[in-house]
Amino acid sequence: VVLRSTVLPGTAKSLAIPTIESASRKRAGVDFAVCANPEFTREGSAIHDFLDPAITVLGADDLSHLLPIRELYQGVSGRIFETSLGVAEMVKYVCNAFHALKVTFANEIGTLCQQLDVDEKAVTEIFTSDTRLNISTAYLTPGFAFGGSCLPKDLRALTYCAKQLDLNLPLLRAIMLSNEAHLERAVEAVLATKRKKIGVLGLSFKSGTDDLRESPSVELIKRLLGEGCQIQIWDRDVSLGGLVGSNRQFIAEEIPHIGRLLSTDLQEVVKESEVVVISTKAAEHIEAILTSLRPDQVIIDLCSHPRRSFDAGASNNKAASLGESSTQDAQAHLEAAVS
Repeated sequence: VVLRSTVLPGTAKSLAIPTIESASRKRAGVDFAVCANPEFTREGSAIHDFLDPAITVLGADDLSHLLPIRELYQGVSGRIFETSLGVAEMVKYVCNAFHALKVTFANEIGTLCQQLDVDEKAVTEIFTSDTRLNISTAYLTPGFAFGGSCLPKDLRALTYCAKQLDLNLPLLRAIMLSNEAHLERAVEAVLATKRKKIGVLGLSFKSGTDDLRESPSVELIKRLLGEGCQIQIWDRDVSLGGLVGSNRQFIAEEIPHIGRLLSTDLQEVVKESEVVVISTKAAEHIEAILTSLRPDQVIIDLCSHPRRSFDAGASNNKAASLGESSTQDAQAHLEAAVS
């Protein structure tokens, strides 16, 4: 049985499979299989899209069940993905939501340009010509909240400008609100562990810089300190003595005693922590982190590092323990925070 319709994740398992089993008295995975093959055709160009797809998605929880569908798509152009039922169900919604997001973003920017007497077509041409950052996979991997000295400032400037012009641009307004909500999920994930000794790996707003201005890690640490947590911080790029100008002023105002929290010893920070929060993409340090982990420690990975790194730790009984009842909520919050 192959589901082609657009259905929410979990529909195959919660509805399709039980319904078929009940009606047929047969067992899924034994007497029949349920797979997902979402269609990506558009009204007005459905035949072309079907014959020349950009992607083809085949989903099953047992990939051997996909054999008959693989044969159907032999010779079809475009990349073919074989994945789980849930991913196959979800990806169609993600594509459509992103398409709607792009249309809305373009319309709001176009509206603002018109009100400012700026050529929106010229702006769009230049904007879309950047295939390194703008029209690319950049910034599309789920992770932690954004920050820094540019993105928040420029978003506020645009929305303020729109407000001054009496323009209603709800998408642009919602970006900062969504970012704040994402940060809140990270705070909740840590607090849900009910543990006080927290090690935060990563302080600057992104790896490779010591810029702390509007870093989400700084805000996370402020919130945790306010909740009575004991914080230790490691960041290979941040040295208190090296901070100057507005960068130093910012952190001095946000966390005045930051010097007492910073450590240059990664292993010591991990060793002394009950919860290790990873907010840096310095992936080369992940293995070093794993070698220091104890089974009773909790990892909260805000940067979506490859799961295999943590699986490797699990095989040596070094992985974060999320099995205790007090940390079940943390796992749920963590999945939300990094997704």
